[in-house]
Amino acid sequence: MISKKIIKSIYQKLYLIRESEIFISKIYHTNKIKSPVHLSIGQESIAVGICENLIKKDLVSNSYRSHATYLAKGGGLNSFFAELYGKETGCAGGRGGSMHLVNIKKGIIGTSAVVGTTIPIAAGYALKEKIKKTKNIIVCFFGDGATEEGCFYETLNFASLFSLPILFVCENNGLAIHTNLKKRWSKNNLIDKAKTFGIESKKISSDDVIKIYKETKNIIKQIRSTKKPFFIEIECLREFEHVGPKNDMNKSYRDKRYSKKFSRNLFRNSLFNKIKIEERKEIENNINIKIKKALNFAEKSNFPSKKTISNFVY
Repeated sequence: MISKKIIKSIYQKLYLIRESEIFISKIYHTNKIKSPVHLSIGQESIAVGICENLIKKDLVSNSYRSHATYLAKGGGLNSFFAELYGKETGCAGGRGGSMHLVNIKKGIIGTSAVVGTTIPIAAGYALKEKIKKTKNIIVCFFGDGATEEGCFYETLNFASLFSLPILFVCENNGLAIHTNLKKRWSKNNLIDKAKTFGIESKKISSDDVIKIYKETKNIIKQIRSTKKPFFIEIECLREFEHVGPKNDMNKSYRDKRYSKKFSRNLFRNSLFNKIKIEERKEIENNINIKIKKALNFAEKSNFPSKKTISNFVY
C-alpha cells in the first residue's frame, strides 16, 4: 500500500520536472539559456520513482540529461534555472550550465557532458561510503549509449569485486543521439551482460512511475542491507530531440513500433485519482508560481565576475 503522502510527492515531482522543462523549451530560442539542453521529457518517471525511495544522505550521479534527477533529488529550483542562465547564483556558479549540475549537500554528484565518465566516479563515491561504513547508497543513472563505453564494464567489475552499495540504472530510450539500438547492439541482452559480473540485475519494460517506485523500493533496501551492487535497465521514451528544445517524435530515425509501447500521459496511473482535483490544481498552480519566480530570480542574478574566471582551474 502506497500512502497518499507519497503519491502526492510523486505527483508534485513529476509535474515540477515536466513543467520546468516545458518552460525551458519555450524560452530556449531567446538565448537566455547559455548552454545546450538535453531534456528529460518522457523519462521523468525513472528519476522520480527511484529518488522517492532514497534518503537525504544517499547520492545520485547522472550524465548530461540530468534535469529530472537533479530536481527529483531535491536540487533547488532557483539555483537550477540560474545555472542554465549562466549566473553566479547557479548551483555550479554559472560555470557548468545544463550539463554540469551539482549539489553535494542534497546528494547530487556533479554531472558531465562526457558520455560514461560519471559511472566510475559514482563507484568511487560508493567505495567511500563502504569505507566509512555508512548505510548510504549511490544511484548511478546513465543512458544506453553509455553502456558502449569501456568504463561501464570496468566499473561493473570493480563494483562487484569490492561489493559496493551502488544501484546502476540504465535509462534505455533506444537511441544514442540519432542511432537506433538495433544498429548498435548485435544482441539486446544488457541484463545478461551485467549478470556476467555477478551483479543481480532486472529489466523494467515500463515507464509507469508507480511501477518503478514499487520495483525499486525493495531493491534499494536490499543494497542498503547487503552492500552489494544491483543493475536495472528501464525502457523509456525520450519525447524531445537528443539535444535541443523541440519534439522529434516524427523523425525518420525513430522506431515507431518502439514508441507505441509507451503512453505519453505522464499521470495515467489510477493511484493519482486519490489526489482530489482541487488538490491537483493547487499543486500545479503552486509549482507554476515557483517556476516563474525561479526564472525571475535567474533573470535578475548577476553573471560571474571576470575577476573569478581563473577560479577552479587547476
